[in-house]
Amino acid sequence: MRSLLVVAAFSLFLACGKDREIGLSNQPIPAQMRAVSIRVQHTSVNIGDRVDVMLPDSTVVLGNVEVSNLARVDSHVDIALFIVPPEDAERLVAVSKPSGFRLRSTSMN
Repeated sequence: MRSLLVVAAFSLFLACGKDREIGLSNQPIPAQMRAVSIRVQHTSVNIGDRVDVMLPDSTVVLGNVEVSNLARVDSHVDIALFIVPPEDAERLVAVSKPSGFRLRSTSMN
């Protein structure tokens, strides 16, 4: 089942076209965690940064989560991958909108 989740999560990255930027990892998904990819407005965050995942109206859906991967779809849209507990994955899916999400960096410099 976990392998299927990984394949599903990365399939969005593979569909992003020739301009995608991918940093795939061979790290397994920890037990009791889920890989979830979401459409986000183009962002300047990087893989490994911690972010708040927000709706377009700035409502925070998930706070202080690590960006596991990013793929550029076009100049306005990225796909972000997160490894999160099942309840957080369900929350993202439940509130997702066609316009996607916004990311706000919470990483300490």
